[in-house]
Amino acid sequence: MCNKVDIATTTLEKERAHLQTILDAAPVGVSLVTNGNVRFANPSMAELVNLRVGDNAVSAYVDPTVRSKMLERMHKEGRAANIPVQMYGPRQEIRDILVTLLPSEFQGEAAVMGWMVDVTNIKQAERTMAEAMQKAEDATKAKSDFLANMSHEIRTPMNAIIGMSHLTLQMDLGLKQRNYIEKVNRSAVNLLGIINDILDFSKIEAGKLNMESVSFRLEDVMDNLAHLMGMKAEEKGLELHFSMAASLPGDLI
Repeated sequence: MCNKVDIATTTLEKERAHLQTILDAAPVGVSLVTNGNVRFANPSMAELVNLRVGDNAVSAYVDPTVRSKMLERMHKEGRAANIPVQMYGPRQEIRDILVTLLPSEFQGEAAVMGWMVDVTNIKQAERTMAEAMQKAEDATKAKSDFLANMSHEIRTPMNAIIGMSHLTLQMDLGLKQRNYIEKVNRSAVNLLGIINDILDFSKIEAGKLNMESVSFRLEDVMDNLAHLMGMKAEEKGLELHFSMAASLPGDLI
């Protein structure tokens, strides 16, 4: 008959075997370190970082001082959980790892248990996203700068055209000459408005556009439209007319 000691020993051995099976199958790296040396490492650890039983744990860290800081935190707070570090992989590639250190015991010695999760792909995706966002911001800024510079270069001659045509309209002109100069003046003013609209798009992208409500006369708007489109109509031998209902108010907002 088996005595109680034998039964307890068998039970303990089964529990150890069961625990070993769990550790071997764990999808995260698990290690036990005493006096800085690896005493136990599950298969996932070997696939994750360049550490084997007997290796110095510090050798796997890209920055050796990081482990010392984590140990200080573990002793102070009882554990150091989910610390992002960079470690060398099995092929000496640098990998991003989340490390958790816990105080433990191994064969009667004080030990440190380490849990390691590979987040290299997540970190790479974050870096790629950050780079893409930076490129998009740079492209938007470059476009805004281009629009601002272009509008400035166009505004200078357009203001000259508007100013000169306005002064010309103060002179004694024939009806046909006045008609031409008025069209030049209004076209220049409208083109300047388009340039301002282009700038508004860049302001919208920068989140700096301020909306305003301005009253206007519909008759003036239609008159400007007639001048803009009238030249094309005349070239084709057409006459352009607009008819507005008398019930429309003179000023609109």
